[in-house]
Amino acid sequence: MSSPETSSPDGPDGTEHAVEPAEPDPSSEPDAPDARPATMNGLLGGLVAVFASFLTFSVLLGGIVAGYLEGADQEEGIIAGLYAGFVYAALIVLPLVLGLGPVVGVGELVGGLEFVDGGLILFMVFYSTFAGGFGGWVGAYLNAEFGDVFGRL
Repeated sequence: MSSPETSSPDGPDGTEHAVEPAEPDPSSEPDAPDARPATMNGLLGGLVAVFASFLTFSVLLGGIVAGYLEGADQEEGIIAGLYAGFVYAALIVLPLVLGLGPVVGVGELVGGLEFVDGGLILFMVFYSTFAGGFGGWVGAYLNAEFGDVFGRL
């Protein structure tokens, strides 16, 4: 005798007939097939921040883009925004500091100012990373409010 999930004794002659299992509901799956990972959304948001670096809060804008693309979940939006801020820091802040350091004498100042220079570098990296995370939260909130009205890239 076969299992009750694959057969049913509902036939007109009392015989068992195969019953096909129901297909899973695609809306219940956590990741849609067109969903990108948070790292990719963060990279896209970071590139937006780099190309908009002439704006004051470009890293916030990049985080908003990353969070919006990530979806309505605000925790995942924050993570995508943190990635965007890190990409911005890696592409703008660190090369700027490392490239201009020998020119302007960063680290060669007298007294305890080397510590201040290191603190300034850390502040710039943390600012860009956490501003991107805040932007990711805002972007996820906007996605939750307006849905995917503007579509996905």
